[in-house]
Amino acid sequence: MKTCIIGTGAISGTHISALKKINAEIVGLCDIDEKKANKKAAEFSLGCPIFTDYKKMLVAVRPDVVHVCTPHYLHAEMVCYALGEGINVLSEKPVCINFKQLSALKNAREKSAAHYGVCFQNRYLTANREANREVKGSKIFGASGAVVWNRGADYYASGEWRGKWATEGGGVLINQSIHTLDLMVNALGLPVSVKAEMKNEHLKGVIEVEDFAFIALKYPDFTATFTATTAGAESYPVVTSFYTDKGIIETRGDALIVNGKESAASKEARLSGKTEWGAGHEMLIADFYDAVKEKRPVSCDFLGCLDTMKTVLAAYQSAKTDEEIFTENIKL
Repeated sequence: MKTCIIGTGAISGTHISALKKINAEIVGLCDIDEKKANKKAAEFSLGCPIFTDYKKMLVAVRPDVVHVCTPHYLHAEMVCYALGEGINVLSEKPVCINFKQLSALKNAREKSAAHYGVCFQNRYLTANREANREVKGSKIFGASGAVVWNRGADYYASGEWRGKWATEGGGVLINQSIHTLDLMVNALGLPVSVKAEMKNEHLKGVIEVEDFAFIALKYPDFTATFTATTAGAESYPVVTSFYTDKGIIETRGDALIVNGKESAASKEARLSGKTEWGAGHEMLIADFYDAVKEKRPVSCDFLGCLDTMKTVLAAYQSAKTDEEIFTENIKL
């Protein structure tokens, strides 16, 4: 299958490595910084043409799939355009940074026959798949999630778009910990309401966005809690805990722990990416391409990620207004 990539920053290398393993034909790279794109092409020995305008690239090479690996604020615009052209899209998270963009994406997805996948790759890890299955088959009494990572000033200096509301859309919640919140929402469903508090304590004067997030997710019979920070001494494996009628179901990085004992099926060889990222990109990308070839629904479809994005954006609205946000009132 012919594929191309928009955005040649850090995450694009993970996509290229995964594409090479499934023998996808990379027919174009696009970045507004042509030197950056050429450097990425040389790094992976790609002989494809380089573009600085993504629309011109899509017209010129007409790929089967386009990967959107650009800064957050550009995702929605690029995805909507590609879907409008009937091109299958795999987008990095987050799919957007506000409700207006989310509504536009939902409309574009519903009008297009093309596949639209989202890189919530941690859903594919064995521990998370097993935990999801167990949780959905249980009565839930409570749940929690925690992300403790480290991101310093040098990280934010690596891209002008990082750390700014207008371009990143937020901080630790929408960027680093969104994967873990997605695991919780995917297992528990859309909460009835969201109440959040966010702070910028670690890098005041360096970034505009939050580096601490505290969220209460209210369900009909219980409340789940979620905490995240990028002010940790270092980055640690993420943790989810579900309190059920079957006992406590936990994930710690790649490990599944049930009632204090690690499951024999929980360990899995690491494929790619940093330790705290998880290793699901290769599995997600392979599954996405198989779905396109087989003309079947894709496991990481945008509509299946909609509840996560509603929850994330509701949390930002709650933190800004200091109000509890009821998700039934979110109209797209």
